[in-house]
Amino acid sequence: MYLCIEFVVPKFDVLMKQKIVVLGLLIFVLFSCDSSPKQHIAKKWRISVEEMVKLLPKDKRELYNKYTEEQKKEAKLAMESAIWEFKEDGNFELTNKNDKSKPKIKGKWSLSEDNKSLTITSEGKQDVMRVSHISANKLIIEGENGFVFVPAK
Repeated sequence: MYLCIEFVVPKFDVLMKQKIVVLGLLIFVLFSCDSSPKQHIAKKWRISVEEMVKLLPKDKRELYNKYTEEQKKEAKLAMESAIWEFKEDGNFELTNKNDKSKPKIKGKWSLSEDNKSLTITSEGKQDVMRVSHISANKLIIEGENGFVFVPAK
């Protein structure tokens, strides 16, 4: 009987250790991947012209393709130099990384309960924009003045 207990207990310890390790890994994965859309937005973003062009309606994409390479380069430089920082406390700042002499635009931002509308309030004006995608690597705003944001470097 004593021999039998010694044989069973070590197996139980190994099995319990394996279960604890698996449970710990599961908890780590669950908590590290659980980010809310608001947490995804709270960072620095820049506009991606390449991604925006992909989403343009056919007529606007054809118009963009008629631009000269120089015009495309200038548009890209202007749009991608704007850095949008959405802070966790609901404030935002818009800065131009290529022209530090321009003043920052500051304001407030909020995301609707259903995560479909991003509201920006600045200088007494309020814009409500339709959100079609939110992830850690991309934020897509739809509409006439739609934007595709990617994390700023």
